[in-house]
Amino acid sequence: GSGSLSAQKVCRKKLIKEKALALIKETKAGNQKALAEVLNDDHSQSIDMEESLEDHKEMRGIEGKDIINEKGDQGWNAFHWSVYHGDEKMCSQFIEAGADVTIKTCDGWTALQLATYKNNFEGKGFFC
Repeated sequence: GSGSLSAQKVCRKKLIKEKALALIKETKAGNQKALAEVLNDDHSQSIDMEESLEDHKEMRGIEGKDIINEKGDQGWNAFHWSVYHGDEKMCSQFIEAGADVTIKTCDGWTALQLATYKNNFEGKGFFC
């Protein structure tokens, strides 16, 4: 029923948030392997074995970009943090994986504005 669908959405959102928070933490620490781990994860390890096949399929539908673009508790996503810290390699990986460069922080800053503010990335065409 619709209650089950609603529960799936809540569970899916919770899993995305958990993964995003872990990715943000690793990004802030400069762990370039974190993104690869997220993208290679099938997102099924947190699923209770008693959940239905429908629930399992919903969880598997989570894409890396869902996690990358999810904002953390401070209102920034992992891509924002990689830009802020000037990690061009990680930023490139995020963009290739589907980071939305137009998402704004809680303060209304885009990734390009953060890069400009921090004077990171000489060309800044990186975001086009």
